[in-house]
Amino acid sequence: MLTHPAVFALLLFLFSCLVIIGIGLIFHFLTPIDRIREQLAQGNLAVALALGGEILATALILHQAIIHNDTIWQILGWSALGFAMLLIAGYGFQVILPGLNVRAQIAHDNRAVGFIVMSLYLAFGWIIKACIF
Repeated sequence: MLTHPAVFALLLFLFSCLVIIGIGLIFHFLTPIDRIREQLAQGNLAVALALGGEILATALILHQAIIHNDTIWQILGWSALGFAMLLIAGYGFQVILPGLNVRAQIAHDNRAVGFIVMSLYLAFGWIIKACIF
């Protein structure tokens, strides 16, 4: 039953949805954005940009892990490695943006910082994607 392509595709889709939600929760606790839900409800575009970058970077990594691997275990392994790399890259933002309190700037709706954070997430996601085979 699991060997049928449609069943496998459905499982991969469900897995991807859970991973994106899970990674979103992990990033919620580990990235420089305080009170994401409240900030979004207030219309903080900087938070939306940064969160969107995280989601798209996660999707890039998942996409590469899925299309280049045959088993769910390979997909899980490469996805986990890619997400760990993305977490490390996320902590590197303070190195790339020295002297700038990213958390405070995003909380104050500094859209320029939100855009840079989104761009960095996408760049790192794209680079990590290239490393997955």
